[in-house]
Amino acid sequence: MTAGRSKWPDLARALAAAKLAADRDARASIIEEALRSARSDPDAFWDWFLTLGPEERANGTLITAVLWSWRGAAPVPKRAFAPMLRAAIEERDPSFNRKFVEPCVRAYGRRMTVEALLAFLERGTNFEKAGAANALYWTSFGEDDLGDVRHVLRQKLLREFVENEDLDVRRAIIGKLSLKPEDYPEAMHPLVTQAIDIARSSSDRYLRHRVEIQLGSGGPLMALPHREPVDRIECDISRAVVLVLGYGCASWPQHDEAALAREFDPERVADLARQVDALRTEMAAIEIDWASRTLAQGGDDARAEMRARHPELSDEALDALSWAFTFENR
Repeated sequence: MTAGRSKWPDLARALAAAKLAADRDARASIIEEALRSARSDPDAFWDWFLTLGPEERANGTLITAVLWSWRGAAPVPKRAFAPMLRAAIEERDPSFNRKFVEPCVRAYGRRMTVEALLAFLERGTNFEKAGAANALYWTSFGEDDLGDVRHVLRQKLLREFVENEDLDVRRAIIGKLSLKPEDYPEAMHPLVTQAIDIARSSSDRYLRHRVEIQLGSGGPLMALPHREPVDRIECDISRAVVLVLGYGCASWPQHDEAALAREFDPERVADLARQVDALRTEMAAIEIDWASRTLAQGGDDARAEMRARHPELSDEALDALSWAFTFENR
């Protein structure tokens, strides 16, 4: 381990102590030293970043101070791209997530960043969907390379707003929502009217306010409320299912406990693997009338049953379980 790698935890603790003591000079000196270290040995900086949990990435911590000092120009390596966006999604403050999003846009472009956030909108938990929608705000600068992704995203936001009753999801989406029927295929025009009606009749003051802004009324803008805290355990289980099965990257279902060690603390790996195994065993025991159902239909039936039993699982985790179920019953 190099000196650069060993100093980061000490710098983080020093900054926390200086913050507690309200010592502004010490804080400035520590942040300046940290920024020099990050620039001189970026690999060590990103190695350290990848070990941090949500609380260690909160506003006022060393990692956020360094990212802010870099002014959106942090040289994000490919291995940190997805973790940076996950950090943005998990951040409850819809302004503070900027520190994690802008460097990704600068390093990899708007299209790649938006596509990664769109994947969360399509398959994530409601907390992740709201976080992804919030993060989209900071993808609007730089060269416009979105192309057809713009239309896919616009339609996804409209459908999600109408179909998903979660308040945080609707709050996060409405500010990015076009309410012009001409921006959508004709078949989706009724959804625009429905979205307007949902927002105007909502008991939520923010939705009622923001829909009028989207329709052209003047400000001032009401601040987007912070989301409710996430149930960290539920999100971790969904992520563990995807990792262990290798969903989205393997050609067939895996049992890859080593994948958990790349994202979770070592002491949690065995328990998460056990929970994944339990979910697979439970799904395998679901009775399907194979005489009247095709493999795909049986997979859909089993997925629906698991959704009813485990509403805490993300769409992506359910897709992964269904993938494994149909593979094992082929």
